[in-house]
Amino acid sequence: MKKSLLAEALKRGRHYTNRNTLSMVVGAGEKGQGSIIAIATKKKLGTAVTRNRIRRRIKAAMARLKGRIAKEKSIVVFPFIMAKNRQFSFLCSDVEQAFKEAGLLI
Repeated sequence: MKKSLLAEALKRGRHYTNRNTLSMVVGAGEKGQGSIIAIATKKKLGTAVTRNRIRRRIKAAMARLKGRIAKEKSIVVFPFIMAKNRQFSFLCSDVEQAFKEAGLLI
């Protein structure tokens, strides 16, 4: 079920881009459920260690938004290479700004 919601979000969802650190696609989720968030890192970002580090940093930045993210959404996040070395406080503000622009913060 989760894969089909994310695939549907990629096909029909709206695209949002923060030019510094990430791009994301937002689609409709299931009624009565929380949001589903996936972080997709491309191989051009580097080795598996680098991709996992970027993914962990984005997850940590999104953890600060816990409880403020809108429900019933499917969100696919595509980080850029700048997320690897960006100062964490700036990364958090970039993620928060992207979620605000997408209308995902309550």
